[in-house]
Amino acid sequence: MNLRIHNFNFDNSVLTVHDGKGKKDRTVPLPEKIIPELKAHLERVINLHQKDLDAGYTGAFMFGLLEKKYKNCAKELIWQWYFPAKQLTLVPGTKEIRRYHFHEAQVQRAIKIAE
Repeated sequence: MNLRIHNFNFDNSVLTVHDGKGKKDRTVPLPEKIIPELKAHLERVINLHQKDLDAGYTGAFMFGLLEKKYKNCAKELIWQWYFPAKQLTLVPGTKEIRRYHFHEAQVQRAIKIAE
């Protein structure tokens, strides 16, 4: 669930998963059949990101020291979650409004309902 837009390379039809099992990067092929659906989803994420920016969005939650190293990365499109949470989060103790990725529990709940 914590994939970012930059993990997808539609030109080469691959997905790169960073820090996977064994803290290694993995590159996996994207099936041609699902690429149109993935691109349509990306368009929805781009529209959501623009709405967030217009609403004074602070940026996506970043891990480690990325935000210190790259000052504006939290607001850049490539660093946004590919599966963003439905709601923005107000960070306690700050006035920051950020978005996290879709939570795994929501996916598990949907699978249970579908069974």
